[in-house]
Amino acid sequence: MDIKLNFNIDLLKTFYIVGKEKNITKASEKLLISQPAVSKAIRALEEQLNLKLFNRSKKGVELTKEGEILLKTSENIINTLNDALNKIKPTNKIKILVGSVLAEKIVAPYINLFQKKYSNIQIELNCTNIEGVLNKLKKMKLI
Repeated sequence: MDIKLNFNIDLLKTFYIVGKEKNITKASEKLLISQPAVSKAIRALEEQLNLKLFNRSKKGVELTKEGEILLKTSENIINTLNDALNKIKPTNKIKILVGSVLAEKIVAPYINLFQKKYSNIQIELNCTNIEGVLNKLKKMKLI
């Protein structure tokens, strides 16, 4: 086996998202990083591989023939790596017990922001009325 990997997996992930979105700005939004950072990552990967992966235009980006091949392969690599990591990493889970009114008005928007930033952490949100919250807390002997 001849291994010649000289690039960061984050570059491959960035390439993959840009290739799927066919737009650097949309990819930057999905990746939660700046558009210049996405462009820089793509340039770095192209330089490391000594290949042009995208044809750029005002409408967005189009994959080159080499880019299409790498996109298909990168999807397999990323999925395989994610599967392996899910098997060896402990599950990160947060359980939140909250009253229905607070959940809808205050907690839910923050959970959405949190999930975008920490997609590897599962959140179990249990909404109920205040009596339900008190009963669950009593059963767990927290009050």
